Amino acid sequence: MPAPSLKRIDIVINTHLEAAWRQAQAEHLDQHSAVRVESGKLDVILDCDPSRSGRYAVWLARWRRQMWRVSGLRSMPMIEELELLTTALRHFDLVRARLPAPAGDVLRYRSADALLTARCSMPPQDEKRGRQVERDTAHAGSDLLFKDGPWRLIWLKTRQAAEFWGRGTRWCTAAQRNNAFNAYAGAGELWVLTTPSGRYQLATGSGEFRDAADNPATLEAVLAPAPLGLRRLMLPSAP
Repeated sequence: MPAPSLKRIDIVINTHLEAAWRQAQAEHLDQHSAVRVESGKLDVILDCDPSRSGRYAVWLARWRRQMWRVSGLRSMPMIEELELLTTALRHFDLVRARLPAPAGDVLRYRSADALLTARCSMPPQDEKRGRQVERDTAHAGSDLLFKDGPWRLIWLKTRQAAEFWGRGTRWCTAAQRNNAFNAYAGAGELWVLTTPSGRYQLATGSGEFRDAADNPATLEAVLAPAPLGLRRLMLPSAP
């Protein structure tokens, strides 16, 4: 039997891209190019869905189309907006079973801020327990290789750890959909580096080193102000 969740996501994607085709026509853009670019943007947005089944795909696609009306098809959500979406949907997913029927329908909420209001309906101790379980699972699946103030080096051993330590980034190893953790971890170790200037991820197998926006970064430059012990750990040739 085919997975119904996959069929739902496919329908959401197809419906959204059909709408993008019409939007591109209305904005006098090249429709083929615009739809191709929009498909990539939608993939990034759908990665904010905390469920494994694509439960919030419809809501996320609708959120994206609301952005068109304000900023047009060429707009791209900022990383801060994506972080807020992920946080809001995680909170809603945690409390939705405890909400009365109308309030438990995600489509009743128009924005990430509105979703966050649903957290008031969950007992604080249950919300705290849910966050603690998530943290414990992530820490059990990772090793702290180095710590000195804001400088930390974490070895990610499980997908759950990669999602936790990569939350709010654009790393494919932190994505809810099409997660690439196994591919990278199968080729070598996967490390997250926290610094005073932000987070970075190093795939030791491929040598890829990227910042939180998934842009290539220079390991030597980032480690220049780092503690000597960390530099020696990540750069064996360091003095």
